[in-house]
Amino acid sequence: MGSGTHRARLVELTREGNGIVGWDLADSEVVHGVNCAADASETVRAPWWRDA
Repeated sequence: MGSGTHRARLVELTREGNGIVGWDLADSEVVHGVNCAADASETVRAPWWRDA
């Protein structure tokens, strides 16, 4: 389990509490981030299931 404050590009899979679970594109692994914040300028699109 890692810790720290670093930026990572990932595909959001789901939200849990105050964090997210996503697929880390660089490390090719599932990650769980706590207290994450998205940068609006780097958001490609909202997840499709939010509109469902």
